[in-house]
Amino acid sequence: MNSNLKYVRHTMLLSAAKRLWMPISVCLLLLVCGLLPACSDDDVDWNERLRLPHEEGRRTVLIYMAAQNSLGAKSLHRSDSAEMMAGRKFLSPDDRLLVYFDDANAPRIYQIFSDNDNPCLLKSWESEANSSDPAHFAEVLRWMQQNVPAKEYGLVLWSHSDGWLPAINTKYVRSPRKKSFGIDVGSDGSMIEDKNAEDEIGSQMNISDMAEAIQQTGLHFRYIFFDACIMQGLEVAYDLRKVTDYVVASPIVIPGNGAYYINMIQKGLFSEDVTQMAKTYYEDVVSRDLSYIYNGFGMVISVIKTDCLEPLAETFRQVLPRTKLKDNPLTEITEASDYTNYSWRFFYRPHLFDALQSMKELCTSEEDYKMVEQAINQAVVYRMGSDSFFVGPDAFDYNDLKPYYCGVSTFIPQEVYDVNGAVCKYGNLNQLFTSTNWYHDAGWQQVYNPQTD
Repeated sequence: MNSNLKYVRHTMLLSAAKRLWMPISVCLLLLVCGLLPACSDDDVDWNERLRLPHEEGRRTVLIYMAAQNSLGAKSLHRSDSAEMMAGRKFLSPDDRLLVYFDDANAPRIYQIFSDNDNPCLLKSWESEANSSDPAHFAEVLRWMQQNVPAKEYGLVLWSHSDGWLPAINTKYVRSPRKKSFGIDVGSDGSMIEDKNAEDEIGSQMNISDMAEAIQQTGLHFRYIFFDACIMQGLEVAYDLRKVTDYVVASPIVIPGNGAYYINMIQKGLFSEDVTQMAKTYYEDVVSRDLSYIYNGFGMVISVIKTDCLEPLAETFRQVLPRTKLKDNPLTEITEASDYTNYSWRFFYRPHLFDALQSMKELCTSEEDYKMVEQAINQAVVYRMGSDSFFVGPDAFDYNDLKPYYCGVSTFIPQEVYDVNGAVCKYGNLNQLFTSTNWYHDAGWQQVYNPQTD
């Protein structure tokens, strides 16, 4: 296996590196096109501002690239921007493709047009801004809504990420948020090390804060697509259920190269069928034609229909008291697919067990399992996975995907989280889980309550 198997888009794997090879057409774009993150103001035709305001489009898609971190330091955002420019020929007149960049330079927003060899710089900030700050995130969304209106909207979130784990520090100025989406190290931090000026991991955005920021704008997305690691979990999707129709994401650490945007623009981002995004992502990663990029990395990806999540939570409330957890709330999970490695090198980040397989292992009756299976199958409208997939931290660390998976992870309290709570970077994971909305609404307190257990 090639060493680029270690290149994953993840906070804890700082070895992410830019592509070693590119198709000749993409390389030419790097030379002759004003690439989005590489453009200086002098490179961009400012007269393109005359294209605003737009008539209402069919769908505006915003790719929100929080790249003031090791992904930006390794120029992975430039690789993806080259793909976006190459894919512009597939944009229809009613498609609106916006790209927000925050890297070593101040943030800016570009639009990509099918008939223009250069991206159009629509907005730039005069100074540093924190892309992990929910207030700034909401500002970007409002600007999009006001200036590039459409009948519906799609959101791509591109950065590092760590799933549902809640932030420890909620400040956004020169202090760290430990978890969830994005890393912003600030203008005086170390992008390559993902650390701010205080030598702490750069700030991040809680998923619950993200959802609140979106609600404040009044936007409701057709989909939210995470081109980021381990974000397809019940806990994450449940927090986003009121702000998007679908969540498209992977429960595993994804390749540092992320999605292949030439195909994603052609087949996914603007498709009427949202599942085409997941299908395209999966087919690209396992494709022989793109093996020079993904090199056998493997992929698990799924699509969640969010209006089915509250019925799913109700099913959990009914079934959990009859599972093995009632007698042993820390029942060890041994049979379900684990979408990551539980390792000190990942700072004891939790196991990410497949939700359907976990409940099959925990249910004590076939009737209860069938209830859960039906509810999960209604919520998960697409899932696809390779036979094995990279989990890290070493280059040859792969897990096998077991049958009857749903492609969505869930947290299950485990005794090992109590044992390692003192050395876990996030604290006791079992206790952290009790702060999630999924814990409360899915009835987990009926079987696991650390206050009384």
